[in-house]
Amino acid sequence: HPAHLAEIDLDTLTDLLNSIERTGKGKMNVMYCLRACLDFAHRAAKIDRIPPFPKKKQYQISRKSPKWIPEARQIAILDAIPDMHQPIFWWLKYHYRRPGEAMALHKADLKQGSSGRYFHIHRTFSARTLVDTTKTGYEHKIPLVRDFEPYLDKLAWYQKQWAIVSPYFFVNPTGRMPGKYYTHRVMSALWHRACEKTGEHINLYVGTKHSSCGQFLNEKGGNESELRAITDHA
Repeated sequence: HPAHLAEIDLDTLTDLLNSIERTGKGKMNVMYCLRACLDFAHRAAKIDRIPPFPKKKQYQISRKSPKWIPEARQIAILDAIPDMHQPIFWWLKYHYRRPGEAMALHKADLKQGSSGRYFHIHRTFSARTLVDTTKTGYEHKIPLVRDFEPYLDKLAWYQKQWAIVSPYFFVNPTGRMPGKYYTHRVMSALWHRACEKTGEHINLYVGTKHSSCGQFLNEKGGNESELRAITDHA
């Protein structure tokens, strides 16, 4: 249905919305992409105004309860991962962060503060590229969780045995990337194999960050306000 930019109106956008064969969130992503294009056109004086878009209820987005697994099942998966690869996964469990932030963490990002050691989270991997910003654009100071401290010694021992010199906090001894950092592909493969061994069917992100959040609320007696403070969720 070819149309000039200036001819796009609510009816045109509604027809487009109804023709998109995706879920509600998928439809909204397409429509918001088009809205960004029209915003550029408006600012470039190609169109006089941005037409009204369908209201959010027309996308029929259904809110699903977040998936998570109990701590006992999560720990079983972590224990099924080869020992030399476990530290980065335990870090994700204890610190409620994204895999890309763990992979991008540098040794220099573990700092000493007045109230103890903390991780300075300010970079991540996006589309297999190291970027000096997080997904949300904010920097975070995350206290070093006491339960993770034993893995610091394990990391130091392994890296000494491997004689690997790298700026990255977590290094993959069999990795081929510069600095031997972990990649999404490697971490997902390690996680998937561990899930197969334990009879689980859950992806890396849900099995680590989402599950730790679910455990905090449902098993450890935490509340949503406390969880937001820990994870920096809006």
